[in-house]
Amino acid sequence: MVSTSSSEDQWDSEQMYLDLKAVFESSFDVIYVTDGDGKTLRVSDSAKMLWGIEPKELVGKSVYEHEKNHVFDPSVAALVLEKKEKVQTIQTTKTGKRLLVVGTPIKDEEGKIVRVINTSRDVTKENELEMEVKKTRNLLEGYKRQMEQLKEKEEQDHTIIHKSKKMQEVLMLSKKVAQVDSTVLITGESGVGKEVIASFIHQCSPRKDKPFIKVNCGAIPRELLESELFGYEGGAFTGAKKGKKIGMFEASDGGTLFLDEISELPLDLQVKLLRTLQEKEIQRVGSTKTIKIDTRILAATNRNLSQLVEEGEFREDLFYRVHVLPIQIPPLRDRKEDIPPLAHHFLEQFNKKYHTELRFSYTAVEEIMNQPWKGNVRELQNFVERIAVFTDEKEISNESFPFYQNVQSNHGEVVKVHALIPFREARRLVEDQLLALAKEKCSTMNEMAKVLGVNQSTISRRMKKE
Repeated sequence: MVSTSSSEDQWDSEQMYLDLKAVFESSFDVIYVTDGDGKTLRVSDSAKMLWGIEPKELVGKSVYEHEKNHVFDPSVAALVLEKKEKVQTIQTTKTGKRLLVVGTPIKDEEGKIVRVINTSRDVTKENELEMEVKKTRNLLEGYKRQMEQLKEKEEQDHTIIHKSKKMQEVLMLSKKVAQVDSTVLITGESGVGKEVIASFIHQCSPRKDKPFIKVNCGAIPRELLESELFGYEGGAFTGAKKGKKIGMFEASDGGTLFLDEISELPLDLQVKLLRTLQEKEIQRVGSTKTIKIDTRILAATNRNLSQLVEEGEFREDLFYRVHVLPIQIPPLRDRKEDIPPLAHHFLEQFNKKYHTELRFSYTAVEEIMNQPWKGNVRELQNFVERIAVFTDEKEISNESFPFYQNVQSNHGEVVKVHALIPFREARRLVEDQLLALAKEKCSTMNEMAKVLGVNQSTISRRMKKE
């Protein structure tokens, strides 16, 4: 007869077995149990999903054998037995999965490892997700760089207000020549924007982070131009400082030197410039030492250099040196599509400068487009500034244009200045005299407005101020 105590013990053992079986079968992680020698005792039924092998083929064999056969690598149980402590690591299987494995040693009373229990969780998808996130992040960074480059390109294009196909061709050509170091000759009438194009070429070039130096060869006195361009040694000439001074060529080393009005360069300096372009070196005034330079040359002129060569005013050899990559900027009258955006752009600038909120009427824009603008963009800019200063109406109409255009014309009697007075007072005096003369010559305010080229409301308001 079996004792009650023995029956209870058996029942407890069976219940524990069922509990452990339930844990093995219901656990999210795959459980792998070995003895103290690394022999596999029990494995969760879902092991095949991770290692590609039936659990019964794992049981009874050593983890060292499974590791050798690349069932998994490394064997975490082997690491636990070696280090005699808990181990956590990433394990790869022959099925290509990545497992997060935690190996825990179970010790007896004497501290000897009798069991190793491993819990393995498939983190392949998490790793793939991490890789996808990284890939997406890299793509976003790439898109960000592309957007920055597009923004930079857009900002560069927008620095030159244009709408015409002719100016678009000029910009495309400018971008192309910007990528090489050959000398560029920019030609065009006065005021077309040669300096703006030169700056644009520099900004589009690999030298954009280096200096961009501008020299107007026609604005510097002959006796100072050489020292300004090439620099000088101390005491090289009367008036020279004791210390040496670097010239524009050295100052723009690594960058770009823009020689505006190159046609005004004296013949003797043309020889020196030619040598600089050929040898890529300069010699300071008062020195026999040559200095190597890395400077890209952009030149500009509003004159016909070919004709100057024929007349003996410009060296033929220098002409061919600077005429490597020519860019011709058309006059504003030949690209009328650019006039409205330029006028609006300048008006916006002067609105900010003078704290006004002026705008052009439709008829005003049409009238602006019909003007010859012999002074090109510069004349248009000056004209818009005069309007911003003198007008009293928020909407600028074409009726007021004759007055503002005639301010600098030779029509009528020239206003003579006999004393220096504040600008505002001078303006008021001229306007008062015009009003008085108009009142004398005209019988109605409407007639006065037509003669002075302003709105009748302007005349009425001015008359009330009197």
